[in-house]
Amino acid sequence: MIGDGILVVFPVSRAREAVAALRRFQSSATALWSEIDPSCRTQVKVGVGTLATGPFGPPGGERFDVYGNALNQLFKVPAAEFFVTPELAALLT
Repeated sequence: MIGDGILVVFPVSRAREAVAALRRFQSSATALWSEIDPSCRTQVKVGVGTLATGPFGPPGGERFDVYGNALNQLFKVPAAEFFVTPELAALLT
């Protein structure tokens, strides 16, 4: 299956706002894509964890990127319309 991805990083202190915005995004994006192909869906996976950010790459070819186990684990969770990791869910309650 081929798909496009967007990575959004937000501070934990803004988690409630971020999750609410991502829910609105998921709904709107799925509606938009469904007009093109009814089988298209937008999936959102949201988690929490420590990440390393900054310019990475060979000298002269550095680019901003995000790395970390929290990100790796998030990409391994099962496909779902909207998935919130248990760790993030605990912070939201």
